[in-house]
Amino acid sequence: MSIKNGSMDVIVNTIKDFTTDPWVRLLVLMRRSQSAKNRTLLHYDINVCKILGRQQTNFLSTWLQNYFRLGNMPSECPIRKGNYSWCNLRPEMLSMPMFFSKGQYIGGANIYFRKRGIKNSIANLTTIMEIK
Repeated sequence: MSIKNGSMDVIVNTIKDFTTDPWVRLLVLMRRSQSAKNRTLLHYDINVCKILGRQQTNFLSTWLQNYFRLGNMPSECPIRKGNYSWCNLRPEMLSMPMFFSKGQYIGGANIYFRKRGIKNSIANLTTIMEIK
């Protein structure tokens, strides 16, 4: 991942086909001013394959559909071995809510596979953003 000029580039290289559905845990926290505590704004744990290709109107579904539309990863499962990219992503392109007030935000995504109650993590991303 590369961030420049308020936009973000994401490159994903999958070295083999995904034989089971990937899951993603998304988390957005806001740091309270002059406090070491964070406030949870969003927290989702979803099966990526179950949400892809569905015509839903909730925030998360809309955001994921836009995200996949702006890159070259197929919006269906199974996800195949390959190189996928999203270039020059901006919050407005992804239908990100613009109601966030000034402050520091922590965004996290953990991608994993589930098997008999065990989570096998394959990727983890944490970003820290500041809105001034």
